[in-house]
Amino acid sequence: ILFWIPQLLRNGGKTPHGKSVTHPQKDRSMLKSRLAWCITIFMGLQSLLFYCSVAWLPVVLQEWGMASERSGWVLSFIQFTQLPIMFVGPILIGRLKDHTPLLWFIGGTLVLSVILIIGWRTQFIIPAVILFGLGTGLAFSLVMMWFVLRTETTRDAARISGMAQSLGYALAAMGPPLFGALHDLTGNWEIPFYLLFAASIVLYITGMKVAKPGLING
Repeated sequence: ILFWIPQLLRNGGKTPHGKSVTHPQKDRSMLKSRLAWCITIFMGLQSLLFYCSVAWLPVVLQEWGMASERSGWVLSFIQFTQLPIMFVGPILIGRLKDHTPLLWFIGGTLVLSVILIIGWRTQFIIPAVILFGLGTGLAFSLVMMWFVLRTETTRDAARISGMAQSLGYALAAMGPPLFGALHDLTGNWEIPFYLLFAASIVLYITGMKVAKPGLING
């Protein structure tokens, strides 16, 4: 509900761009929309990043010598950091027509956080997980708002939401098993983090294609 409030306040309860849901419209398949696919990939990758961190970060930190209790607290920093950004994010997103600066922030925080972990392991782990939480939290807020801001009617918003969440979460579910498989193949804990690095880059690229104002069926 929080993600919809800024848009509803701005449009006085109307659908985006003042269109009524009662007007008939010929549906175009979301699967044929490049913008819809970019939103879907973005949705999947931001979830993949979070799922991998929840599933594997405490394990990796313990393998690197951190106490199990402390590794659990380190993971909680990601979630604690996400909370404020997920409250503020939708308000900021609703006020900006061009989301390019937000993508710069998301891409920068995610890439830097993974670099800190790969390069310095536990030495800078607190700054790394704070950056990671900020990036994933804002990315989640952004993609939820795109369901509204990049569609013309509530019907289209529901359709892209269904596509992005069903296919996106299917993509995200592959993340933790693939992360573990990379460790099994290499015997190295740094290598799986390159998966998160690559996911962050692709997330940024696909997000930039959605950042400019535009409609999926426009």
